[in-house]
Amino acid sequence: MDALLKIVLLISLYFIAISLHLGLCDDVPSAEADTVVTESEEHYTASDDFDY
Repeated sequence: MDALLKIVLLISLYFIAISLHLGLCDDVPSAEADTVVTESEEHYTASDDFDY
């Protein structure tokens, strides 16, 4: 039973470490910020096209 408890504890700690890593080192917000910047740049270029 002790070995089974140790295995369950290690697996739970492993998943906690993965969730913390994904939560702290998440690249999705920076990627979304890049897409927002490119969308705003497209809007700016579209408004520049109307200024002849």
